[in-house]
Amino acid sequence: MNQKIIFHIPNYIDAEKPSGSQIRPMNMLNAFIELGYEVDTVMGYGLERKKSIKLIKDKIKQGVKYEFAYSESSTMPTLLTEKHHFPTYPFLDFGLFKFLKNHQINIGLFYRDIYWMFEDYKKQVSLYKRTMAIPLYMYDIWQYARLLDVIFLPSLGMSKYISNLSLQKKSHSLPPGCVIKSMPDLAEKNQPDIKLKLLYVGGVLPPFYNLQPLLEGINKTNATSLTLICRQNEWGKIINFYENIGLNNVNIAHVSGQELDSFYTTADLFVIVRQPDPYLEFAMPVKLFEALGYGLPIITSAGTAVARFVEENNVGWIVSNADEFSQLISYLQNNQDELMATKKRIKQIRHQHTWSARAETVAKVLTKRGDL
Repeated sequence: MNQKIIFHIPNYIDAEKPSGSQIRPMNMLNAFIELGYEVDTVMGYGLERKKSIKLIKDKIKQGVKYEFAYSESSTMPTLLTEKHHFPTYPFLDFGLFKFLKNHQINIGLFYRDIYWMFEDYKKQVSLYKRTMAIPLYMYDIWQYARLLDVIFLPSLGMSKYISNLSLQKKSHSLPPGCVIKSMPDLAEKNQPDIKLKLLYVGGVLPPFYNLQPLLEGINKTNATSLTLICRQNEWGKIINFYENIGLNNVNIAHVSGQELDSFYTTADLFVIVRQPDPYLEFAMPVKLFEALGYGLPIITSAGTAVARFVEENNVGWIVSNADEFSQLISYLQNNQDELMATKKRIKQIRHQHTWSARAETVAKVLTKRGDL
């Protein structure tokens, strides 16, 4: 391809052991490379980014052409991403964006989260930190409106929380991607008299991750077992709450990375069933797409961005409460041909949701080519 692009992340990433929020940008970076782009990166702490930016500016001044620039925001305000969290490089990243804009290079940025706008952020973050962070989050929004050509969001439902109308008009959905894994044959795994194996992977702390409907649904049926995988420190904080609901037919595990493989490959269904919350109206968890990569059908709560995705792509089922959940499990236990049909559907469409597909979407949007 020999086409050049700029890939920007305003913080340090350990490429060997990326943390949870860093996995997505690394997957996107690798996807652009797999598509054949020659990628010049701007990443690391401020001094390293400053050096990379100078090299890119020099190339552009010498006539080097870039197709576009793609950035992924930090979970922190852009100006606070140094180790010490002080704004020692206040003009660095947005100065790059302004330079690119002046040279007619389209810029797209994936805006990760808007948690700072929710009341729970205020409850969990000290007044001192909020006083510094919130104005700088708002400053990010102002700069994005001035400088970006496109702002990519986990789902378009998030755009209504962005108060800047001009930025809302620049929004485009870009949910996480998946890595395609081999799919076990459901017919070989299950018999009608064997319990369906459900898997949940993720947070367990209310309000965003209140699993009460899931556990109540499990308690109402004997047709299934649940493996619940979460962080050990989070489980320690909330175990009494969930034990009061009941943990019958529930296995708790604290694993991550490649240790998850065996749990995904032995499960029949992946569940994202939680208490309703405004935050879930736009959240698109990475674990949803991880499950699709393994070929797992999804059961999820109504009224969420995940539910809209499941319905639009016909990759699972939507429930509104614990009773509906238990009824669905009993139905699927006795109608495993429907499970098989859904798994076949996932196998047919999951290539449309790989990280490479997401990178291709970015390229099409920022170069204004092809049907989206």
